[in-house]
Amino acid sequence: RIDQSTPLKKPAYTVFTNTALDEICAALPTTDEELLAVKGIGPKKLESYGDDILNIVRKHAEGGGLLPSSSDNGASKRSTVPRPAPISIESLTKEQRRAAEAALADADDAEETPSSVFISGAAGVGKSHVAKYIIQSL
Repeated sequence: RIDQSTPLKKPAYTVFTNTALDEICAALPTTDEELLAVKGIGPKKLESYGDDILNIVRKHAEGGGLLPSSSDNGASKRSTVPRPAPISIESLTKEQRRAAEAALADADDAEETPSSVFISGAAGVGKSHVAKYIIQSL
C-alpha cells in the first residue's frame, strides 16, 4: 500500500483502508469476483491493483506467509511477519485479570447466554492488552 501511495503523493489509506486490508486477509480472494466482494474494492481498484493483490494472496495461501519487501541496493529482501507472542495471565494486573475472567466466564458454557463486558479506563492502563488476552483465550 505504501509502495503504491508514495509515488502518488497520497496517504496510504487512500489506496486501501485498513478495513479493506483486513477483509482481504480474512477472505483470501483468489478471483476478480471474490476480490470485488471485498468492501472497499470496486472496479477501479480492481483494475489498478487487482493482479498485485491476487498475487500476494496466492503467495500467502501457498504457505509463504505475509511478506513485506524493501529495497536494498535494488535487491528485494523478504522476511516473514512474526506472529505476536501469546499473552500470559501472569502479565495481567489484578484488575485486568478480573475483567478477563468476567469476559471469559461464559465462554465454556454452551447452555448459558454469554454476558457482555465493558472495559474502560484512562489511556495507557492496558485495555488493549487485556482485550488481546481475552481474544486469544476464546
